[in-house]
Order: sequence, then C-alpha cells, then structure tokens
Amino acid sequence: TGSAASIIPENLLLSQFTKIKYEPVQLRLRTYNGTNVPVKGRIMIIVQHEGAYFMLPLVVAKADEQRPVPTLLGQNCLEHTRLNWAQ
Repeated sequence: TGSAASIIPENLLLSQFTKIKYEPVQLRLRTYNGTNVPVKGRIMIIVQHEGAYFMLPLVVAKADEQRPVPTLLGQNCLEHTRLNWAQ
C-alpha cells in the first residue's frame, strides 16, 4: 500500500538543504506498527521527470539516532508524477 505522504527526515533536510525553510502543518504520521512520528513541518520542492516539472510536498519528520526516519516517496508524489515503472 505504501506511504500516503512523502517524507524527508529533518536531519537530512538541515544537512543537505540548508536554505530551505519549512512551514507548519497539522498532520499526524504513524508507522506501520502504530508508532507516532513527530512532524516538524512541510516543504514544497520542484522535481523534474522526463522533461516535466512538478511541485511536490514533502513532510519534514523529526529524526535522531534512537528514532531514524526513512526518506519516502509517497503515494501523493507518485500520483502527480505518474512514473513509468516498466522502464
């Protein structure tokens, strides 16, 4: 089924994309086993795929060594980009 939201860990955002600021968002995230994932905000990114540009939302999730958070491309982004998985 996959993730409904696309997620980027806050530590990755802060280390790789220092000029991007995130906006507050009212959202609750949970892992497959029901554990809450703290949400710090949301960013909008521009993605290019096969000559087309898309504005996609990424949820910024709080992560640390005790609670790592994966970077996920969620269903919301897949719906916008319509990736051709056969290629």
